[in-house]
Amino acid sequence: MRRITAVLAILALPLAACAGQEGSGSGDTVTLRVATPAAGPEHFNSVSLIAYLDAVKEASDGRIDYEMFYGGALVPPAEIGGALKDGTVDVGQILASYKPELYPASNWISQAAVVGSHGAPGSVFEKSAANIEWWWTEDGARKGDWEDNGIVPALPGATPSAPYQLLCRDQVTSLDDARGRTVKTSGTFEAEAVAALGMKSTTVPAAETFEALQRGLVDCVLNNPGAIADNSFWEVAHHLTTVDFPPFMTWGLFFSQDLWDRLPDDLQTIMWEHLPAYLKAEMDSAMRIEKNFYENADEHGVRLHAPEADLAAAIDEHVEKTLAALPDEAPGTVADGGAALDRYVAAHQEWKALLADELGLGSDAAWAQWVGSATTEVDTGAYAELVYDRVLADRMP
Repeated sequence: MRRITAVLAILALPLAACAGQEGSGSGDTVTLRVATPAAGPEHFNSVSLIAYLDAVKEASDGRIDYEMFYGGALVPPAEIGGALKDGTVDVGQILASYKPELYPASNWISQAAVVGSHGAPGSVFEKSAANIEWWWTEDGARKGDWEDNGIVPALPGATPSAPYQLLCRDQVTSLDDARGRTVKTSGTFEAEAVAALGMKSTTVPAAETFEALQRGLVDCVLNNPGAIADNSFWEVAHHLTTVDFPPFMTWGLFFSQDLWDRLPDDLQTIMWEHLPAYLKAEMDSAMRIEKNFYENADEHGVRLHAPEADLAAAIDEHVEKTLAALPDEAPGTVADGGAALDRYVAAHQEWKALLADELGLGSDAAWAQWVGSATTEVDTGAYAELVYDRVLADRMP
């Protein structure tokens, strides 16, 4: 298995130009302008980004440095993709559901993310690996959403998330409870799913969600339990209903094509070969925050609910209708929607088996049961290497 070298040989190749429009250094030093929708350095999405950039900085002997911009400090979160295209941002985390018209394949396949496992802990690893593999084998979708928009999709669909559950200010377990409630959602599947339950969907910037929930501007949020805790949503809403909605797969790590074209080969290699550092850190964060939620839910007054029969049936019906309609709704960049969907399902099945066989990661336990067990340690480094070796090693642009 490939091993990351701490320091690669440095070639005497000067940069043709600087990386960011304002954030670059002089000589052979490149200072990357890095944008994330996350609110600050402690946010779990920022942690993986910083771990990756620190690994790159160390391996390059400081020839690659970085400057972080959180929330909307440099550009609004919805504009990070455009800023990568025009070179304002060099490295960024994109939530493509903000701009479905620009990233049609992202928002199409995200509706299929309900497939695969939901249990602990393997479902998180399965989903992210299957997403990344699907993108790197679907050339038309990748080109249309990313490459034609001046973006290098390093880790498209890298989604370190357990299934989304419904956190509400009041108990919502039946269709009567759900009717008319406003829910903060993050993608097409979620918006249509809550509508099927008689609820109203709205979008709220990540940094403003806590206040919206606290003030009652929204009644509920959909998110994984770990993020619910990490964002302190459990301080203002205390009823969690298990709905097992898919985490958004329109998230990922991306580079500016302009940056990539300007980097000498050795710096490109360093940035690519250290992608496992990002994958490892995001899974470390995912496991940490899920454990935190289930270990401390009682202390924060959170009550866990199963959906009543009518709510569960409505969710199942919506999932079936969504999957049945998807082949005919594929964007033009996906030549055969049915075949692409089949490959997405197959990627989940293959990764589920692979993770169980090679890493011993099961995906059938309930999350609360797994967190309460004695075997919660996961070799996230081995997972990151496995994804790199099978999907990314031979695909550096």
